[in-house]
Amino acid sequence: MRKILIGILVLYAYILTSGQETNSLLATSRYRNYTLSDLSSDVIKAFNEFPLKLAQYRRNLLENMISATLLKVEAERLKLSEEKLIQRIKNTAQKPSIREAENFYQSNRDIFNDKSFEEVKDQILRFLANKKEQEALEKYVEALRQRIKINFDRDVNSQSTNPQDVIVSIGNKKITFAEFEKTNAPALYEAEANFADMIIERLEEKIFDDLVLFEAQSLGVASNDLIAEEITNKIKDFSGYEEEFLTAKFRKRLFEKYNVKILFKGPKPSIQNISTQDKPSKGNPAATVVIVMFSDLQCPACAATHPLLEAILNEYKDKVRFVVRNFPLVELHKNAFQAAQAAKAAERQGKFFEYIEILYKNQQALDQESLKAYARQLGLDMKRFEADMHDKAIADSIWKDIEEGKNYGVYAT
Repeated sequence: MRKILIGILVLYAYILTSGQETNSLLATSRYRNYTLSDLSSDVIKAFNEFPLKLAQYRRNLLENMISATLLKVEAERLKLSEEKLIQRIKNTAQKPSIREAENFYQSNRDIFNDKSFEEVKDQILRFLANKKEQEALEKYVEALRQRIKINFDRDVNSQSTNPQDVIVSIGNKKITFAEFEKTNAPALYEAEANFADMIIERLEEKIFDDLVLFEAQSLGVASNDLIAEEITNKIKDFSGYEEEFLTAKFRKRLFEKYNVKILFKGPKPSIQNISTQDKPSKGNPAATVVIVMFSDLQCPACAATHPLLEAILNEYKDKVRFVVRNFPLVELHKNAFQAAQAAKAAERQGKFFEYIEILYKNQQALDQESLKAYARQLGLDMKRFEADMHDKAIADSIWKDIEEGKNYGVYAT
């Protein structure tokens, strides 16, 4: 934990101290060196503004933790689980009307790709219901803020050297720097990595443009002719992918020829120990490469990804292990949680992967009766299957996957 904290603070300090230095060396080459001043004004502006944006982002993340802690304190007071308290609050939200859905459809027709209202009605109603539930949660949390004492001990952006220093106290709970960094390490890494990727991408574009001109001059040809020879004239399918491939290949050759070295580096990814114990898996249990997929069985992207992972398993065989953990997006997909329950029930009869294969191919029919029909299709013991589907231990294991997934930085599937 201390390593993660120090790593984030080192990058943060680097940006703070170098943000105003336009002569900081970002890259070298045999042609010339590059500093921040060589990049466009919008990149320089983004570079200089990033420390402030990162500081605000950290404050926002802290506010999210405070809200979650308030709900935890209140759940303990009411002797409820956090999930039950949140569901109780959501149940107070007014259901959206058909009129509201129609108004939303008329105001946003351009995003529905010419689909009729009837085709997207259920999707709109779920979206509006989720919005109202979120508003109910926010209103409830705001009331808790007025009732439960909150003491800020330190600024979340101060560079504390002690991970156990307390940032804020909420009732009888405390949030330390260690807890803040551990909880938000994935989100902070993503923010910092996206920023670094943008800088490096624009830097490489600038260097590539310069080297194309310099190479063309060295060869005594026009730069457009050089681009045509290396890229344009070789394109056959005009899909865009081939052009990207040829451009990347040409860039790589020029960067090697002129010994380009990018000195500006992004943050190192934090290493996380993701538990795979007692989770459904395929492949060699002793494989050195383990792919862990947090899946939503009603998610189209998961359905599209699943066969790709199966192909990887077939190609690399004993070198790879594939593990599935649950992450149903209950706010978006109304049948995702019960589909996860059904899959866990099928797992108890040794048919997890066969069962989810069927679910991915039938995502429009994941209601209770359909889930039972798929189990019968696989010849499962239906009495046991139905009992397991409603087993509290299975529901608890799914909620645990969701909670741990969030701790790992999983927000979507």
